[in-house]
Amino acid sequence: METSNKAVISGRLIEFYEFTSRPLKYGAGSRDSHKPIGGTYWEYGHEYGAFNEDGKLIAREIRHREIEPETKEEYIERSIRRASSQMKRLISANHEQHLETETLFFTTKFLTLTLADRSLLFLEKTNPLFTDFIRRLNRYIYGNDLKNRKLIYIAVPERQEDGVVHYHTLLFNMPFVTQKTLQNIWESGLENVIATPTNPKGIKGIVDIRVKRSWKICFYLTKYLTKNFHDPTLAGRRKYFPSLKLLRPKNVYDESTVIGMQSSIPPEYLTKPPKEFYSSYCGNVKYTSFLVPNSFTINDNGI
Repeated sequence: METSNKAVISGRLIEFYEFTSRPLKYGAGSRDSHKPIGGTYWEYGHEYGAFNEDGKLIAREIRHREIEPETKEEYIERSIRRASSQMKRLISANHEQHLETETLFFTTKFLTLTLADRSLLFLEKTNPLFTDFIRRLNRYIYGNDLKNRKLIYIAVPERQEDGVVHYHTLLFNMPFVTQKTLQNIWESGLENVIATPTNPKGIKGIVDIRVKRSWKICFYLTKYLTKNFHDPTLAGRRKYFPSLKLLRPKNVYDESTVIGMQSSIPPEYLTKPPKEFYSSYCGNVKYTSFLVPNSFTINDNGI
């Protein structure tokens, strides 16, 4: 299927794409329809199989090889842009979108978990500590019933220059919990730390929590994600941890619906001036984004 207009709805953030060079192909097999017919071809270090005249895949296999130096930087930058966009949309789709009561939205909390133990420098050791913290926090808030453990979050590990790992976490539906309680829950999962010259008091960890009402938080964690992509010690590892029950962005491909939505949003809700760019997959693209109030409702006829 094809469309000349697409919308992505991520909570209050609504993005519009107009494809002016050629229609966007979407649906099953859409990404394969523009590939070469017959033989195999290389793309960013992967070998892909052949396609027949109908654009259907005959056979496909992927073999990893060393990415050529001239394409490696482009590959990395494209990965950063794609992951950053996914992160921004996931955060926006969940920021102040979970109800605390029938009329009140949860306030997003920004939590930093610091490991003061200089021996814990590798994610193989630190990731289980973060997982245990989330499990204990769920138990503290929701009790022992596994079905009620429903903290919704996104976490990004960050390695500082001295190698120490921090975890930056957005919690979208956490009720009020004192910082002292969070500190105790975090430290209760850490092994006893022996005092050292660099850590004379044997401090096991530090918790910092802040309430984030501004929508700018949607861009805040993205900078950590971007830095992590350039960290060679994180190569091949998960760059961020999304919980299972996150709300997901919604793609809208019906042209009449997209045009109706865009024409219904007042211009004062623009997040930034519209821009145009070129995509090797889509050609020339016009991009516009809006940030609408929570009171706006979205249906099949637009907003």
